[in-house]
Amino acid sequence: MKQITILVLFSFYSLVVSSQKTSSINIGFGYPGFFQANFDKNSGGSHTINSGRIHVFTEIRQLIRFKNNPAFLVTPGIGYFLFNESESSGALGGGSSTILKHYAVSLYAKLNYSITKDNEKPFCWYAGVLGGFYVFSKTKGEMYWWMYQQGGSRSGIEEIDKSGKSFYNNFYNGIYAGFKIKTGKNDFFRPAFEFSFFPGYANITDKFLSDTNKDEPIAKSMGMISLTLGFGKKKATQVNE
Repeated sequence: MKQITILVLFSFYSLVVSSQKTSSINIGFGYPGFFQANFDKNSGGSHTINSGRIHVFTEIRQLIRFKNNPAFLVTPGIGYFLFNESESSGALGGGSSTILKHYAVSLYAKLNYSITKDNEKPFCWYAGVLGGFYVFSKTKGEMYWWMYQQGGSRSGIEEIDKSGKSFYNNFYNGIYAGFKIKTGKNDFFRPAFEFSFFPGYANITDKFLSDTNKDEPIAKSMGMISLTLGFGKKKATQVNE
C-alpha cells in the first residue's frame, strides 16, 4: 500500500510540474512477447499469446535530471497493455476452446542513465530500470466446450468477464536499453528504439506448466521492442549538478 501511495503522489506531482512548463513528452508503441510460443506443446494442445498484442504509452521525458552528460533522469509514464490469449484442447470424450483478451492501464517510473557523452554523435545510447503498478485490469472472452456421451453430444458457450488480476501481477519491474536518433540542432523531434525485459511479468494458467499437474498460475517473463517518438524540449528540475 505504501508503494502505491508513493507512485500515485509521484505521478500527480509529475502532471502538475509538466503542466507548468513547456511540453516535452514521449509517445510510443511496444510489441511484447513471451519466450514460449506454445505453453501446451508437450500435450499436443495449443495455448498461445497471439500476435494481437500491444503496449501504448506516453511519458514525461525528464521530470528530474540529477546530473549532465552522462545524465540520470526520472521519467514517469502511463501505459496501456493488450494481450490476446487462446487455448484449445480435446480428446475422445470432448474438449474446449477459450479466447481471452487481457487489457490493463498502468502507471510507472523509469530511472534512466544516458550512456553517450559526446553530444556530436548521431546516436544517444541509454539504459535503466523501471517499476510500475496497475490501476485497472480486465479479462474478457468466452469458452466454447463440447462433450460426447451416450445418446448424443452436448456443447455450450461460457462468457468470461472478470478482473485481470489472475493474468497481471499488481506490480511489475524491468530493465531496458535503447538509443535515440538526433534529428537536428533544436532536437524538437527525436525517435528512439528500445529493448526491455520484464521478469515474471504475467501469469499463465495451464496444468502442463505446473509441477503438480493442476491449473495454477505460473509467472512468465516477457521481452518487448518499442518505438518511441519524443516531442518538444523541457528544462528539467535539477537536483544535483
